[in-house]
Amino acid sequence: SNGRAGIATSSDIMLHNVKAVKNRGDGITTTEGSVFITGIENWFDDNRGSGISAYGEVDASQAILRQVTDNKLYGIYSSSGNVYINADNVREITSTILGNGKAGISALNEDKKIDAGRVEASYVLVERNDSFGIEAYSSVILENVMAVGNKDTGVFTMGHVTIFGKENEFSENGRSGISAYKGVDANGGVEVAGRVGVQSQSAACR
Repeated sequence: SNGRAGIATSSDIMLHNVKAVKNRGDGITTTEGSVFITGIENWFDDNRGSGISAYGEVDASQAILRQVTDNKLYGIYSSSGNVYINADNVREITSTILGNGKAGISALNEDKKIDAGRVEASYVLVERNDSFGIEAYSSVILENVMAVGNKDTGVFTMGHVTIFGKENEFSENGRSGISAYKGVDANGGVEVAGRVGVQSQSAACR
């Protein structure tokens, strides 16, 4: 617990089994670099800013985020990079992104860089966030992900959504379960329910 951010830097930062909780700013923030996280015991809770905030990547591709919960702003925010959560599928342990004041996971590529604004996640619960569950500028690749009970759309992207795995659910969100401008390709078990199940500007929705 600190008077401002838990950890703040202008460059890349590498963390292993970190706890950043109850800070007056973000749990972790980097204004120009990326955040790299490893380990299976990582906690980002009850911060007055976002749990994790980066200009570049939020790369937890070989990590479990036990809790990213009850942060006043975003759970995980990348302004001009990509977000990876257990994308290498290192463990079948759920990462929980819950009860944040804005989107649970945000990668909107605000600088419109090439190959940015992507979200890749496996074994993640994104629940009861006060905006979108997941919002992205580019592609979203999910495996065994639940985006449920979020105030806005469960998964929103200007790109394409690809879904793998046996257990995926996008239900009880305030608007659509999934909204993808370039379509949805579901290759596994998927449950979608709510006001609008899947919304797409493309015919590539199967």
